[in-house]
Amino acid sequence: MVEVGVEVVVGVVVEVGVVVEVGVVVKLNLKNGRNNVNIEKLKEAIELAKLLDDKEEVVKIQNNECLWEVGKNYFIRTVTHHFTGKLEAVSEKELRLSTAAWIADSGRFSEALEKGVHVSSQSEIEPFKNPILINRSSIIDATIYDHDLPVSVK
Repeated sequence: MVEVGVEVVVGVVVEVGVVVEVGVVVKLNLKNGRNNVNIEKLKEAIELAKLLDDKEEVVKIQNNECLWEVGKNYFIRTVTHHFTGKLEAVSEKELRLSTAAWIADSGRFSEALEKGVHVSSQSEIEPFKNPILINRSSIIDATIYDHDLPVSVK
């Protein structure tokens, strides 16, 4: 006898806030035995595989709410650096900042946010010559920066 078993595995992959992928895998396990193959079970398994394969799809999450405010100045902390700049554009994966600066040392963080990074005697500022792109997946946090953007080395 040949035993026919059907195993259905459903997997879901989620990319944070962007894409949900739903995949279906059908496995047929055939074990050899002394009797005939159960054709009906095999046909059912094949039909199930066809049905599930037709339903496989990629679903895009539609979320039109964007919390970034284009045209505002931001202080952005990424996993390795701090930046200031004027937000010019937001894409799915990146931000574009103009009048941007790498803030090597902000001094006391609360003072930098309250008075501006250029005020602290301990701050170190390295302006960029051209607009920059920041990968959004590297961002830890960001806040509106209510001060003139630093444009000179300090």
